[in-house]
Amino acid sequence: MENGTGNGLPWASVFDSAANMRALTAIQAEGLRAASTLVDRFITAASDSVNTFGGAAGSRSALSEDQRADLWGATDLEPLLASWWKLVDQFGRGFASGDREPQGTGDGPPVLDVTAGSATGRIAIGSVRGDTATAEIWLDNRGVDDAGEIRLRIGTLESDGGSVIPAVDVDLRPATVAMPARSGRGVVLQIHTRVPPGVYRGVLFTQGHPDLWLPIELAVSDQPE
Repeated sequence: MENGTGNGLPWASVFDSAANMRALTAIQAEGLRAASTLVDRFITAASDSVNTFGGAAGSRSALSEDQRADLWGATDLEPLLASWWKLVDQFGRGFASGDREPQGTGDGPPVLDVTAGSATGRIAIGSVRGDTATAEIWLDNRGVDDAGEIRLRIGTLESDGGSVIPAVDVDLRPATVAMPARSGRGVVLQIHTRVPPGVYRGVLFTQGHPDLWLPIELAVSDQPE
């Protein structure tokens, strides 16, 4: 079985102190390197304003846009603000991803990446006839913008023999998910299996996002394996 109700969640590494320490150390080192680059650049700019090749500041020509620009092209007061905000954004992304497993691999749940507009993995679960099959889907918004509300929908599931699990027996909790900036949300899928044994297939859709969809495969058996 490729999915579970709670195993291998993308945020499981939060409880791994050793992994978090390694991630934090790497982020701090990268921050120091980037900060040093910025400080050196500002010091150089300040020195150039006093003298240029031994001359007085008043005798030098005005700096060009390229000379005044920082690593990201901002000028004047913009370098300090734009550069540091860029660093904060990059560090936030790095820490959020940290030691997470690659999306849609291993024992983790399938992922709907709202930022990238793509889906990874599939929903593959099993159940005994008459029971309720349960799985989890993970929605991920790693961007700096609010993605609004994401609405999920599943129609019927069908087997090769023509048996059907109607949409009324499929629950998404919740079916509508608010996705603010830098957020992740879990959605629980429950399917009531009041159908003959067999393999049933369907699709999870995301309203308004045609590329955000996941295949569903449900194996129903007469007895527990």
